[in-house]
Amino acid sequence: MLVCKKIRLKLKKADMTALNEMSRWARWHYNYILSERIDYYKEHKKTLNLYEHKKGLKVIRQDYPEINCVHKAILHNNYFRLNTAFQNFFRRLKGNEKPGFPRFKSRFRDWFSLNFDNYIKVEGQTITIPTGGRGKTKRFSNITAKLQEFPPKLQGQTTITSDGKNFFVVFIAEIQEAEKVENNETIAMDLGVKTLVSAITSDNQIITTKAWSGRRYFQKTVDNLKSKRDAGIKGSNKWQRNQSVIQRTIRKGINKRTDYLHKVAYYYTARRVERTIVIGDLKVKEMRSVSKKLNRAVQNDWVVADFSRMLEYKSKKFGKDFYKISERGTSKTCSQCGYQQEMPLSVRVYRCPKCGLEMDRDCNSARNILHRFIARSEPQETVSMRIAA
Repeated sequence: MLVCKKIRLKLKKADMTALNEMSRWARWHYNYILSERIDYYKEHKKTLNLYEHKKGLKVIRQDYPEINCVHKAILHNNYFRLNTAFQNFFRRLKGNEKPGFPRFKSRFRDWFSLNFDNYIKVEGQTITIPTGGRGKTKRFSNITAKLQEFPPKLQGQTTITSDGKNFFVVFIAEIQEAEKVENNETIAMDLGVKTLVSAITSDNQIITTKAWSGRRYFQKTVDNLKSKRDAGIKGSNKWQRNQSVIQRTIRKGINKRTDYLHKVAYYYTARRVERTIVIGDLKVKEMRSVSKKLNRAVQNDWVVADFSRMLEYKSKKFGKDFYKISERGTSKTCSQCGYQQEMPLSVRVYRCPKCGLEMDRDCNSARNILHRFIARSEPQETVSMRIAA
């Protein structure tokens, strides 16, 4: 199984400056080749071939020598990143989805990650990061840093990223899967916004887990900080100071939320005995509502996708089977007699007028997911993909 291992780097101040400068010029190069591709289409009415586009890198490095501080692997990967973005754009366009045209990368948004492929050298907890240029043209010397923990044994592609304050290296490695758990017990889960997990086991045991409780506090804090920031002139020293406080607050909230999700996922995959884990395949489009508060929780803080990915790879890690099935209509259907009725989001208890069942709507949905899985109403496939640890 392939996993991504993210490890924090211990860097000197000069090395941080070098990585920030490399990220700045890598972002500039990405925006430059994006504008080239747009201009080529406007002139020739067709897309520019990837390998024809890459031939222009030599000219760019001659015209803009500052870009030579960026390692060649990062510049070459920019072309592949852009090509993948356009492929996804045309795929969504063909499938009548929201296209999402490739965007220019802003310096006010996320730090532009640096993909080094296999050029990074690792010995124990010491890592050597190459920089661009040779001889007199080499602006920054190669960076030697310490890892906070030992890296995985089988290292593949490596990427340097940052959250605005700390720097991390992401390794792609293969880990051995655990042996399968030997029992036939199943747990089905309905995932949501307020109650993260509403689960029911094959022996009819009900388990619920609340969502992370700090979401509203951090949302309110960030809103207040943004109001204070927007009172100043964009780009001024005061604006940048307030922006750094906002980023630090957002980063703190994301770290706390991710830690909570990891703990919950570990409980359901490692500490419980059920061999099979089944969840409803819930999509963002199906959760849109007239409620602005719910829309914000769904669109900006959609933790269900992250949590399902954690369940996915932890299930494989601890020798369990993981399935996703459609949960369409599970909230409207009585899990005891099959009667269907309309269930607005404001109604939190399912009351069946036919058989008299009275049950929390999410637990009723989880029981329907379990029944649907046992009945095999649609073909099931275990999920196999690259996942982040």
